Amino acid sequence: MTLDLERYLNVTRAEILFAREVIFVEGAADAYLLPALAEAAGFYFDDYGIVVSSVEGTDFAPYATLLSPKALNRRHWVLTDGDAANVKPTAKGAERTANKEPGLWRAKQLAELAGRDSISADLANGIETLTEADLPETGSRPNRSLLIELAREARIYVGDHTLEVDIARLLTKELTTTYEAFRTRSDSRQAFADLLAAVASDCGATQLKQSDFITKIENIGKGRFAQRLATLVANLDLHSRLAQIGTRPDKGGYSRAELGRIPGAGTILTLLEDLSQAVRGIPLLSPAPSTRGTNNDEGGQVE
Repeated sequence: MTLDLERYLNVTRAEILFAREVIFVEGAADAYLLPALAEAAGFYFDDYGIVVSSVEGTDFAPYATLLSPKALNRRHWVLTDGDAANVKPTAKGAERTANKEPGLWRAKQLAELAGRDSISADLANGIETLTEADLPETGSRPNRSLLIELAREARIYVGDHTLEVDIARLLTKELTTTYEAFRTRSDSRQAFADLLAAVASDCGATQLKQSDFITKIENIGKGRFAQRLATLVANLDLHSRLAQIGTRPDKGGYSRAELGRIPGAGTILTLLEDLSQAVRGIPLLSPAPSTRGTNNDEGGQVE
């Protein structure tokens, strides 16, 4: 663990020791997109000393331990993929593997490191019960949302699938524009559009289509793709976008519960809501949008 930290805490990443708030994420894509989504809501991380730090994988334990109550005792947040379903290509097509909810098991471990023993124990029991159910072709297992909310009490935010799948419905326009910036062939663009439409649909795509969608992005490079995507995301009006996809608040702003119910992106938006309340004392999406910067919802080609 010490060697992991020595390797990780280089000149740029050592800022986690001095940040007001630290959000640990799995990779570069999350590190680019999380601040961009916050900015789309008028929430600027730099103004509040918030650092998003990639652990370049899923081993959050060394870094969570460093900031845990037994060490530096610094408040931190974790965003991790749910990886709620796997698809394994085979010679005969695709073999679905009913995995054991690795995202939730990571949450269980991290809750224990944070000294939240009761949450950790409840997660362990809940996951054991959850994984007794078969993995559905689309969607997630029954009652999974209850465990997701339990993990959030320890500031651990577990997505449904992977980041790119989870943001598909919310950011369809920006994902399309970004892909077309890298691929000019009409057949390639159409194949991506078809997969994106399936992944972003209300009923949810099959696990194989999700895998194919992610592969399209991986062929460009997740970090490279996300960096370009983030420039579009930061300039959209998140209020308007949520209304466009059919998600409207009852009274002007969005409650935490309403954000959490937004398909796919609910986990990310709930993290931003909780963080906004913690450091700004206001909701992420209040009735009066921020006036800092210039927001528009048109996106556009990235130069």
